[in-house]
Order: sequence, then structure tokens, then C-alpha cells
Amino acid sequence: MGDPRAVPLVASTIRLRSAERYAAEALGALGVVGPEYDGFDARLAEVTPQGFDACGPHEDTLGWRYLGARSCVGKPSGGRVTLPLYIRQPGVRLVVVRARRDDGAPVRTLVRVNGAYAATITLTARWEESRFLAELPAGDVSFALDVSRAAQSPAQVWIDHVVSLPARQ
Repeated sequence: MGDPRAVPLVASTIRLRSAERYAAEALGALGVVGPEYDGFDARLAEVTPQGFDACGPHEDTLGWRYLGARSCVGKPSGGRVTLPLYIRQPGVRLVVVRARRDDGAPVRTLVRVNGAYAATITLTARWEESRFLAELPAGDVSFALDVSRAAQSPAQVWIDHVVSLPARQ
């Protein structure tokens, strides 16, 4: 409903092993990813990030109209799409990524932080949220989805949000 008093409760529900699907999305809809929580949310992208072709609304499953779903789309250059992030709190963080590929079979995708391997996630043709623990440095961070090793590299990759939260199991 847009009430900012819900932010602490919503953030507290996000865990590494969790069945909920829309809590990180709700943080973005409440406008706190970026200003209050480290990460990127396409809703707040006033300009298209370097390396991406466009940002705009996308149709999604339940709640897309209410949550104002937006994403940024890019073609993997050199097998990667890279997003700049600013991390205020360094250390082991829970990273939540909501992304998808254009179409086709699922693709195992390396996540790189400042060029170093951080995790492996799967990109599918549907919006999926992946979660992993990673050591993140403070300051400007290069966050990349690397599909260069995929047998069938996607023509395009969409990113809705990347959220960095205190690590909790």
C-alpha cells in the first residue's frame, strides 16, 4: 500500500532460504533500494546505466501494476552485463538479484563483483529471484552477470533489482 512504516518488517522477512517471492520487490516499490538499502532498483533509474540499452516498465506476474515493475535491458558485451553499485556497509552480505534472459533454456550465470567470482545463478526466460551470500567491499562496486561460459548465451538480459542486505540465514 506504500506505507514506509512497512520497510523494516519487509526487510526482516528476506532470508537466504525463503519461500517469499516479493519482499525485495516490495522494498523497491517503496523506493528504499538505493537511498536506504544498498543496491539497484530499475524503478529509480533516472538514466539508463552504462552497458544497458533501455530501462522501462515491464509486465510481470501478480502485482506488477501495483509494484510499478521496471527493468533495464542490455546485450551482454563480451559475455557480460555490468551494473555499477554503491555499497555503504562492507562485509558478508545477502545479495538478492531479480533478473531474466530473453528466451530459451536456463543459463548458468557467474556473478562477479569487481571482476572476482561471487556466485553462480540461473537465468531463465521468467523473472526469478536468486539469493546468495557474498563478501562486498564498501564504495563503488562493479556487479556483473557473466554469461560468457554459457553454451547458449542470451541475446539480452533484463535486471529488475539487486539488493544487498545484512546476512541472515
